[in-house]
Amino acid sequence: YLDRLSALIADVRARVAPLAAAGLSLDDVQKQVDLSAQVPVFSGGDPWRARLFDQYWRQPIIASAYKEAKGEPIIQGGG
Repeated sequence: YLDRLSALIADVRARVAPLAAAGLSLDDVQKQVDLSAQVPVFSGGDPWRARLFDQYWRQPIIASAYKEAKGEPIIQGGG
């Protein structure tokens, strides 16, 4: 599991960095980075877990990778 997770993080960073460097907005980057092949790996095919993967993993990790690529601080938590 940890190897797959580490590989996914590296993959997201590699996909997001050139898009951010090209000047795309976060919204455009979110739309272009396709992680659909990873959904069954981390959700086990369960639709509820797939939804959670999108909301609590895909969207936030892409946003964090985008901020990292732009040199912006990544602040965890809501307050």
